[in-house]
Amino acid sequence: KVITINPAKPPPEFKAIGLKHVPAILHEEEGYDAVDDIMQYIDKKFPGGGLEYSSPEADLATKDFFSKFCFYIKAVNQDPTKLDQALKNLNGFLESALYSNGIANGMTDHQNENEIPDNPYEFLVSSQLTHLDCEVLPKLQHLRVAAKELKDYDIPMHLRGFWRYLHAGYTNPVFVQTCPCDQEIILHWHDRPETPKLSHKKHSVIAKRSQSFHIMFQSMLLL
Repeated sequence: KVITINPAKPPPEFKAIGLKHVPAILHEEEGYDAVDDIMQYIDKKFPGGGLEYSSPEADLATKDFFSKFCFYIKAVNQDPTKLDQALKNLNGFLESALYSNGIANGMTDHQNENEIPDNPYEFLVSSQLTHLDCEVLPKLQHLRVAAKELKDYDIPMHLRGFWRYLHAGYTNPVFVQTCPCDQEIILHWHDRPETPKLSHKKHSVIAKRSQSFHIMFQSMLLL
């Protein structure tokens, strides 16, 4: 069972079991709210789930984009150059076909886009979700929704690998069922102290409208 909460105002039952951060897991009276602890517990409690992975290259390709987003989303920063580069690096990894047992051996930033073969995997290092995807996909969704609403930033449409990867997430029931709605993402980032602020009217409209999910694609991305 997945329960969404407001981290700024967690319900009493959340705090009563000693949890302070999200995401968190509660299972058989054991609770964890650190990502590494959650992953270790799942691997130990449910062995053979297929979430394990080993890919230093994937770790490297995904390590910068969220920190660049967190810096860019601040109200004082109007330059998306570093975020663009981090997304370009991730896209290069996703478009690379130089895989061996789920490990990429090179980036493709300087190749002609028309000559880049497709990643043979749906996800980062496998045809199924791994721990890394469970961490990266939600962050990409936060980036896509919040950056558009608060900074009018659009992820470049020519990043084919990126969009195909995000589409794989949108068509996976695990991600769809656990993905927060647009409103939760927007208001979460809006309420942070250094981010751009919506007008009172727009904030009220977003808070009151029915839940929606930003999963639109251009047809070219699905080819």
